[in-house]
Amino acid sequence: MNNEKLNTLISKLEENENSNYNERQTIDYFVRPFFESLGYDFSNPNHVSGEVIDTKHSRPDYLLIPKNNTEKKIVIEAERKGQDIMANSGPEAQVTGYFNQQRDYGLAILTNGRYYKFFTDMQEAGYADEKPFKTIDLLDLKDSDKKLIELLKRDNFSKEKIREFATENTVQKKISQYISKQLIQPDDQFLKYIINQTIEDKVIKKEILKNKPFLINSIETGVKQVVSKLSDENSNFSNYSLNITNNYPVNEDKPITNNSLNQSKKTSRILVKSTGEVFEGKNPTNVYFGYLSSRIKKRSSELQEFISNNDIYPYFGYKKHANPNTSSKPVDGTNFWLNTNYKTDDKKKYLNKIADKLGETVEIDF
Repeated sequence: MNNEKLNTLISKLEENENSNYNERQTIDYFVRPFFESLGYDFSNPNHVSGEVIDTKHSRPDYLLIPKNNTEKKIVIEAERKGQDIMANSGPEAQVTGYFNQQRDYGLAILTNGRYYKFFTDMQEAGYADEKPFKTIDLLDLKDSDKKLIELLKRDNFSKEKIREFATENTVQKKISQYISKQLIQPDDQFLKYIINQTIEDKVIKKEILKNKPFLINSIETGVKQVVSKLSDENSNFSNYSLNITNNYPVNEDKPITNNSLNQSKKTSRILVKSTGEVFEGKNPTNVYFGYLSSRIKKRSSELQEFISNNDIYPYFGYKKHANPNTSSKPVDGTNFWLNTNYKTDDKKKYLNKIADKLGETVEIDF
């Protein structure tokens, strides 16, 4: 990548790979230089803003303003270098919460100076997806990472291009996961497909399907032959070796289906059996939010002490409270806001706790 400033930053990261810094130092030493290498001038209010989204809430570290002022802004949230943002979902909830509160941003980025997680609204406009569409490591940049970095440059940024990249990256990832799994633990459907494409004799088909180890070995042999051919044609493959049973990670994700490629088509639904109320929509987070916010608005005083004194408190906060995830007790108040960017199983768990407290039975489908 021909970017002297970015290359200098990467060298600095390598030199300080095992060093930890506080959040302010991380921003000054690593985060700002990264975005400066993309053409953002932090001394220019037309490039960077520290705008408050809502005075009753906390604010993001920065909002980046693309050169094309018709484009939507980029939300930046930085954590200290050394903090694990790969496993901790709290910072993800924070940055996507900013995105969801304003609903007209183009991209949300979470970083600890080395790793960068990218979120956008692929499933439902105005609401950030629960999972990042891309995570990059500045110390291990892939070709697709470099492509995304080019799209982030101030002169280049376009939400439409970001969404195109996110869609392509998601599809490619699912296909790669599916193929990798089938190469290591092929299911019967995949093996039957291979046989049907290669063998015409019905008797032979039947006999071969009984010999699964032979079929797996045949697939491995075929892949090795492809790699060998690529090695002969391209010197980049000259040191490449393949051992399917050792090199490919097992991924337990479901194979690609029409629904997994386009989850926005699936309708999520919550049925309140006692009242017959139905909350539904394309995004499970919004459905979850719809049910809970309706209950909190109607029965705030009943839920206030219950929420603040139980282990579900980190999932909620008060409008008067700046950061509910870092405080043991909220300030006084009866108006709630919700952190909704948590795993589906957690959403169901805590939704059921609230419903049980209110004496309701809910049927959840998302």
